[in-house]
Amino acid sequence: KNGTVDPAIKRDNLQDWLDYILMYYGRGTLLKEWYISPSAMSNEEWKGLCLTDNWARNHRGALSHTVFVGGRPDEGHPYGYIGWDMHTKTATLTVRNPKATGQILDIPFDLSTGYTGPKDAHYVAEVEYPYRAMYPAEFTAGQTMHLTIPGYATMAFEIKKGKTIVSKVALPKVDFHNVEGDPFQIVLNVPGDV
Repeated sequence: KNGTVDPAIKRDNLQDWLDYILMYYGRGTLLKEWYISPSAMSNEEWKGLCLTDNWARNHRGALSHTVFVGGRPDEGHPYGYIGWDMHTKTATLTVRNPKATGQILDIPFDLSTGYTGPKDAHYVAEVEYPYRAMYPAEFTAGQTMHLTIPGYATMAFEIKKGKTIVSKVALPKVDFHNVEGDPFQIVLNVPGDV
């Protein structure tokens, strides 16, 4: 992650291997040549390779049209690859942040990144790697997408039409205070409907 080499460590950890193969496939080159010694691979590494290969196969339409986005990785800038599937009108985005601190990745949402749909259309992003969840933002075609990428993170997203759902439920008040005469004891009153 940070370019240091520890001679005591003989191999990458599983997370680093998964991040590497995701970015390898996420570039969009569909011809993949692997030079692997089967005995050097653990069962988990084989599983990660197979799952990522299946993920790429399922996103072939978008990965056939990827373009580079972001800054210079050698200068510590976040970067990635985005491609649009012309049939499903969805995008596949893989990103990496080479720094330890979170950074914002700005991605044009226009023809320069392969988007050919109408301006002002609303899109959402679903995180597909390293976990599954909706990204907490909405993007509008024609306006730059701003994604916050955590430090040292490698992530994959599927971008599709939709709007974010904003919850407007009022949270009940939780009350807490110190016990009189004992600064180390706290009373916490939590409503029953929390």
